[in-house]
Amino acid sequence: MVRRKFSQQFKEQVVKECLENGNVSIVARKHDILSNVVNCWVRQYQNGGLSNGKIRVCQRRI
Repeated sequence: MVRRKFSQQFKEQVVKECLENGNVSIVARKHDILSNVVNCWVRQYQNGGLSNGKIRVCQRRI
């Protein structure tokens, strides 16, 4: 399986949709992305990840 890369602008758009809608799962399905990936982007946004213009790949929790 090939790993998809999403642009910074796309990630910001998806995060904003989640915050407006309040439902990550619906937004993730709409864009055909796993909800855990979108949740990670939202967490990074809430922790100031977008303020520096970068949303990184989420690290797995062990």
